[in-house]
Amino acid sequence: KSSAMLEEAAKFQFGSKEAMDHAMALFRCNKKQIDRFTKADPFHPENTVSGYMCRREGSMGGSMILYTVNGRRVGPYLVWGTPKLKYPYTDFDTRTFCDFPPPAASYFITTKWNGMNVLVFKYPDANGKMYVSAKSKGSPFLTNTTFGAFFNLALTALDLPSPAPDDETGVAELVLGNERFPAALEPLQSEDIQSMTFELCGRMEPHLVSYPFELRLIPLFQTNTAGKITPIPLHSDE
Repeated sequence: KSSAMLEEAAKFQFGSKEAMDHAMALFRCNKKQIDRFTKADPFHPENTVSGYMCRREGSMGGSMILYTVNGRRVGPYLVWGTPKLKYPYTDFDTRTFCDFPPPAASYFITTKWNGMNVLVFKYPDANGKMYVSAKSKGSPFLTNTTFGAFFNLALTALDLPSPAPDDETGVAELVLGNERFPAALEPLQSEDIQSMTFELCGRMEPHLVSYPFELRLIPLFQTNTAGKITPIPLHSDE
């Protein structure tokens, strides 16, 4: 259904009423729950990206429709956000679990990490070059803010250098096909994988839990181009 709706969106121009109406239908929310944006990608400052982002909690929260890169049409291109997962309790005080009715066919139990959610995603320019960037749940791109140097922290966790403030060439390693592409993001080299969701945590990004490491991007799950989520198991030593 989403692919058919994206084909429909190709008829519209970014900024038009029709494009906004289409975004509301795709995200299943109202106009006040959508951010229209035109922003430079901090990971690739040579790219200015325009699109719409859903701010409504739920399965489409944080998702984006990208219309243009540097003023040139790129689709539209859908970036699936990190969905808000429901808690499995009927009662938080007693921690009574819900019944999980069909069609649930399997389940996955893993550690609940305490940090900041980071979605690493890829997007094309008009020439088909694929860039890799990152976002938080509430913004199109991960940036340094008064709440934290999240852009720098993400690069540190990926063992990549932070570019100089006046560097307009971006992080060359975060382009698909680069020989120094981070091993942690290797699934994104697959055409079918659209994004990977991580938890950024450690002593450099303090939250409620004190971890015995400085900083890590803990992989949670990956999302394919159709929006299907697959958990990423950690090895026993992780």
